[in-house]
Amino acid sequence: HDNPKDLDVLKKQWTTWVDDTVWLMLQKTDWMDSRKANDPSYTPPADWVTWRTSVRSVGKTAKTTIAAATDVPSLQAAIIVDWPKDPNNIN
Repeated sequence: HDNPKDLDVLKKQWTTWVDDTVWLMLQKTDWMDSRKANDPSYTPPADWVTWRTSVRSVGKTAKTTIAAATDVPSLQAAIIVDWPKDPNNIN
């Protein structure tokens, strides 16, 4: 109430949070992409490929929803992100 926030600043902060979250989630399995690039005979496990694609998709959707927010309540709804569980269900 007494401390209004600039919506554009908040949207930028939360977009950065989404980018950081995607990076943190994917970085533990980036070696799969690197190995595939260096060894064409390597096939990453399908469940991990699906999960990595899903993380990117959820992140993209979250950023689109954040960008479309027109007020703080819609931004608050946009930042509730249902991140996919990795195949080992550790995150």
